[in-house]
Amino acid sequence: MHENELAAELGVTIAQIQRWKNGKEAVPGIYVKYLQRWKRRNTIEADSPWNGTEAIGERLVIDPGVSLSIDFAELERLPRYRQLYHLYSKQTDLIEQLLIERDYFKAQCHKQARFGMVLNSLFPD
Repeated sequence: MHENELAAELGVTIAQIQRWKNGKEAVPGIYVKYLQRWKRRNTIEADSPWNGTEAIGERLVIDPGVSLSIDFAELERLPRYRQLYHLYSKQTDLIEQLLIERDYFKAQCHKQARFGMVLNSLFPD
């Protein structure tokens, strides 16, 4: 923000802003608090996973250091994503259980086949 914009925002003169910047006068506490709030105006402050998330344009930027963000439109789909993730987890568990059962029955089939061969060799037709 330029000095003239800042002066207009705070309702002071540009000369006053320059005196504060040069350290000739102390910045009044009310202006300090206002500027701190203004700086965080697009930041979510809540007791949730979204705490510290910043709204920039059409996206919520979760961690600017790693470019982690989400479109506002995606927020509407989060319940559906959770539902699909739950379904995915259940399907994964089911497939894993089916593979375990397949391997078990395959092993049992081989055991029975070997036992049958032993019986056939002991008691030929």
